[in-house]
Amino acid sequence: MSHFLAEQLATAHLFDQRRTRAVLGWTPAVSLDEGIARLGGLVRIRSAGVTACRLCADGRPVFVSDNPAFDFQWINHGFWHALGDNPFGHSGRRIGDYYAGLAGDFRRAQDWKRFRVTPHDHNPVNDAMGNVEAFETIQRLHREGRLR
Repeated sequence: MSHFLAEQLATAHLFDQRRTRAVLGWTPAVSLDEGIARLGGLVRIRSAGVTACRLCADGRPVFVSDNPAFDFQWINHGFWHALGDNPFGHSGRRIGDYYAGLAGDFRRAQDWKRFRVTPHDHNPVNDAMGNVEAFETIQRLHREGRLR
């Protein structure tokens, strides 16, 4: 095992902001734990206030993502670290499968990506914004009976 590999395996990479802070001279307005706690509170408040939430299962909000197998692990870790639980539970749903189900053709699981407005450039904020834009468009088109 190389020295590099040993160092990488011994380093917690999740949510490490040291390099970002140094390069950008950036200091966050709230800590990561506080931000996750605020998000968890918002998720709980919004899902509790919606009686017929289309994205709730038994009163629990549903995590929806482009790639929940990857994305869910980050949000799950953050919530458990900051709150001691995860308001989304233990699973999520993939936007592509949701779209393909609404379109009635499982082979169309990638077609939803055309509804992104913000470029998908692997910047987490841009990718999340594009996914939200696409998801909102899918829901609107479905409600209007125009989803093809």
